[in-house]
Amino acid sequence: MLAQIKEMSLDKNRRNPHYRVLLQCPDGSELFIHFNYTYRSKTYWSRDVYYNNVHKKSQLAWYTQSVEEMTAQQFLEELGTKVNEHFNFTLRR
Repeated sequence: MLAQIKEMSLDKNRRNPHYRVLLQCPDGSELFIHFNYTYRSKTYWSRDVYYNNVHKKSQLAWYTQSVEEMTAQQFLEELGTKVNEHFNFTLRR
């Protein structure tokens, strides 16, 4: 992952854990992602994406494919793992 994590939060008091991550992109811009993990489908889903304060809805593939060179799912899994480790949180399986 090329982007650096500036801030992160985890809300584990919901039915599915919600993540909020602010990233510093390699070109200096900021990327904010609000995503969650869904236990039923066992996948991460982006909910809101902001790139330099411009709302991109839940679209993340444009960034992950062109900059990170991975799928959006791989990117969210990597982010989720880092946040889970930081907060010492284990997903229930």
